[in-house]
Amino acid sequence: LPADYKKGQRVWIHFDNTNRYADFFCNGVKLSGVAGATRDVSGHMLRSKFDITDLVREGQDNAIAVLITDADQKKTRTAKEPFGVTASPTYLAAAGWDWMPYVPGRLAGITGNVSLRFTGDVSMEDPWMRSDLESNEFAYLDFSTDLKNTSDQAKEITLEGVIKPGDIRFSKKVEVPAHSTQRIYITRKEVKEFLIKQPLLWWPNGYGDPNLYSCSLTAKIGEEISDQKQIQFGIRKYEYHYVRNKAGWPVLNFYINGKKIYLKGGNWGMSEYLLRCQGEEYGLKIKLHKDMNYNMIRLWTGSITDDAFYDYCDRYGMMVWDDFWLYVAYNDVANDDDFKANALDKVKRLRNHASIAIWCGANETRPKPELDNYLCALVASEDHNDRLYKSSSNQDGLSGSGWWGNQPPRHHFETSGSNLAWNDPPYPYSSEYGYGLRTEIGTATFP
Repeated sequence: LPADYKKGQRVWIHFDNTNRYADFFCNGVKLSGVAGATRDVSGHMLRSKFDITDLVREGQDNAIAVLITDADQKKTRTAKEPFGVTASPTYLAAAGWDWMPYVPGRLAGITGNVSLRFTGDVSMEDPWMRSDLESNEFAYLDFSTDLKNTSDQAKEITLEGVIKPGDIRFSKKVEVPAHSTQRIYITRKEVKEFLIKQPLLWWPNGYGDPNLYSCSLTAKIGEEISDQKQIQFGIRKYEYHYVRNKAGWPVLNFYINGKKIYLKGGNWGMSEYLLRCQGEEYGLKIKLHKDMNYNMIRLWTGSITDDAFYDYCDRYGMMVWDDFWLYVAYNDVANDDDFKANALDKVKRLRNHASIAIWCGANETRPKPELDNYLCALVASEDHNDRLYKSSSNQDGLSGSGWWGNQPPRHHFETSGSNLAWNDPPYPYSSEYGYGLRTEIGTATFP
């Protein structure tokens, strides 16, 4: 334990991501599930948090053990039973792809940061500052958070917040029953300063400055601080219009803060072949995108799980097309509940990021109806439909995928080659009316 640990604080151990199944132990005591159970946590982008207050030994070394189990180590992308169905949600490309080889071990393990955190009896869970623009001159804020009381007694909590720039201060008192979690909301009806005049807007690269706000949060029991958190958010409004081209086909158009955006960018297959990209290295890579005048990165099959990626996208005005973990003909998974739990945690974890411009269900297909309907409802309930949920990465207002190789420029205007060629009729384009929006084109390249 660190030297500044205060006796009486609750000690929590946090895992940002584990892939794929995980069982957790502290000083020989099982933290997850029940005794004798295995594969307690079915994760990929699923946070795990455990209260180890009664297990940790002050002034001594403490041992944390994590048992990782792969979904099925034998399956590759070309196996008879598809890896994506067997293992999703996971780093799908780890089984090998047409643009990269198989990864030994398929990236099983502790794939995110691990940290100790200290709170009182009540902690904040997933604080969210939502913004909405009536016009570019007026913004509305709405705040929500879950308050979790782990004690045997009800606790009266005073939640305080400070937003900067602007020095907007707010507070609210609420009683949280013992061993329960309660969600609280604060709106502009309670805090008149949540109506912001002339807000500093977040803009994508090339269209303005990617302005960000910070919000410092404190939960108090009486005068004692029980938990503190800081979140960042941007004030912006995404809109989406389907406009018919000359051939009569709908083309998806993106707008932000009332301005139509010309999307330029590339796809990220993963952060790096063995997930060795971390922290500030994301900043370097995303700044290179900024310097190339890009304004969007697509996370192909949701293959980056680090918060740092999104932090730097916010900072550099890089919009994110964010996929979930499904692909091509394999729009099913082995366990629906596992997939849904990871998707829920992903949206709650990331929704403060101004850079996320769209949630997409699947790569080059649509999720099966049960998962598609769940993801659509999830984005509505947990992200207020502030970003579009789109089922497919290359259909429904998009013009297919490919070609995936070097071609002479005229090829891209005079042919109709696309993996939508099996659609009847195929998506038509020519020198008269162009592609429409396309999320994959060109050749796979390794920096």
